[in-house]
Amino acid sequence: MTLELQRKLKLKRAVACLLAVLITALTACRAHRNSNMENPTDAYADEICQKLTEQGVRTPGSEAAKAAAEYIKSEFQKLGYVPEEQPVAGMNGANIVVRIPGFNMRYNQRDLQNKARYITLGDSYAHSSGIAVVMARYTTVTAKEITEADGLCDNAAGVAALLKLAKQLKQNKVGYDVVLAAICSNNSEGGSALLQSLKPNENKIAVAYELRNIFGGSRLYAHAGWNSLNNETKYAHRLPVYQIVDLALEEGLGGSQSPYESIYTNQSGFSVASPLNSAENVVYREFTSHESDYRAFDAAGIDTVYIESWNYAAKDLAGIKQTDSRLFANSKGQLSGTNNDNYKTLMQTFSREQLIKRVNSAAFIVLRALIKGALDSKVNSINY
Repeated sequence: MTLELQRKLKLKRAVACLLAVLITALTACRAHRNSNMENPTDAYADEICQKLTEQGVRTPGSEAAKAAAEYIKSEFQKLGYVPEEQPVAGMNGANIVVRIPGFNMRYNQRDLQNKARYITLGDSYAHSSGIAVVMARYTTVTAKEITEADGLCDNAAGVAALLKLAKQLKQNKVGYDVVLAAICSNNSEGGSALLQSLKPNENKIAVAYELRNIFGGSRLYAHAGWNSLNNETKYAHRLPVYQIVDLALEEGLGGSQSPYESIYTNQSGFSVASPLNSAENVVYREFTSHESDYRAFDAAGIDTVYIESWNYAAKDLAGIKQTDSRLFANSKGQLSGTNNDNYKTLMQTFSREQLIKRVNSAAFIVLRALIKGALDSKVNSINY
């Protein structure tokens, strides 16, 4: 063997060894990243849903609601958080709130050089991330005729996603200062109490997410708030929703290889009376007529993302249902706010695996949005 040939063989071996090291390192990095994301088959979601629904009908102020609040507090504490009780006026109950300090963010140069992005970033372009709120209601609907609704669809699944998110935030650093809140509310009383406690005039609230009715409906949807109905600010106020959909595509949610469901926006496209001004018509797209605690933040001009499971594939408002299943024809496809919203009833139709997948999918997409930050920013690694 010539000296030249020996050198070539040694070079090939060296390159092969280097490639092997790089592949191992990349695989390890990917495994580490995935280990920090939520486990898509983790049964924690079903455990939470069962514990909450076992309390029965949890109307605000009831003993069942208070027991649910204590259970949620204990779960936060098990995860290492220090939850606080926040009284809600008129509800004889309290929000359960956890505050998680963030690491601030740094933005890509293109965000600062692009005029539209710069304007949207406003005063926070340098390093301040602001507050990201994530809410889920734990109290059930108040109505005399609703006696069997233990709220699996309406709110137990949402609380499960909130706690799943809390679990994952222990393993992932985000730029935002995150506020997690289990809400005591009938309409938006709990959301209003939370908003007031955050002192929005003193602190920048970047975005507020609400998880409600995330189980039972045909698909997961993300909606912008009603403040986006102003054509002049529509794009700016809908950016967090567009980010959710972009992340769903980026992560391949709903694909054959993905353990998570995808998430959609309302693309009905027909004309409806504006919920802000009934004398004005707007295109029913990327928002919902459903009101909840997110409206308190929305009315204050804060960007909101309301995540629910529903079916917006209809030709008019009357045709929109929560589910097309004939098994729920007695409530015209409606689950939440009816006696059909019962763990035992729903589990006869839907599987435990579907419940886990739906809850984990909702938690995953919010987690990815929190990690991603505003306008493709990155967590400030200097503060790690």
